[in-house]
Amino acid sequence: QMTAHRGRSRNWISFDSLTYNPADDSVYCGITDFSNDIFYRYTRAEGRFECLNFLDVADPYDAKFHRSLELDTDGVLWAATALLHDVNRFGRAPGGSIVRYDTKTGKLEKVCIPFPHIYIQSLVLDRDRRLLHGVTFTPERLFTYKIETGEVIDHGPIGSAIEMAQPERPTLDSRGRLWCTWGATRAFMDSTGTHPIRLLSLDPDTNMITYYDH
Repeated sequence: QMTAHRGRSRNWISFDSLTYNPADDSVYCGITDFSNDIFYRYTRAEGRFECLNFLDVADPYDAKFHRSLELDTDGVLWAATALLHDVNRFGRAPGGSIVRYDTKTGKLEKVCIPFPHIYIQSLVLDRDRRLLHGVTFTPERLFTYKIETGEVIDHGPIGSAIEMAQPERPTLDSRGRLWCTWGATRAFMDSTGTHPIRLLSLDPDTNMITYYDH
């Protein structure tokens, strides 16, 4: 219904992620848009928005760049596509893509779909190890994408079917470990109880996850 309504599909939008690039003094914008036009640049010197033509590579289920705009040292932006559709469209949707955009040349491309049919909520870039860590929805899984080889490591589910763990902004510590949240499963209870959302850390050198109780 939302995509069929022209006013809502083109005008009911929001900003989901922003990244500033000092090299061109511009703010890159990840948008939620039912028409899949989800990537813009705001040039501060000119005070205007510019469409970056994501529709050239989009599929109908690429609804937004959620928490996933990461600027690399060479001026490349990494992003990932997230969903708005429900599970009844799961089989039709190809899956969320990792997207590469070169801010110097304007080249935009999809480089990988980590999981068929599953979309990506957030990314964090490890510039030193050349890794992208990501969280999917739905379901919620944690993965690592190796930039140099294209390998995807599936670290498994991190959320329950009752409540989203929703790691909106995973972060790296000084040792390169990834930190985000995970959700305890309590299907046998009337509620999720106390402390259902907890912390985890991923060691990128061993690919081992430590699940904390706090």
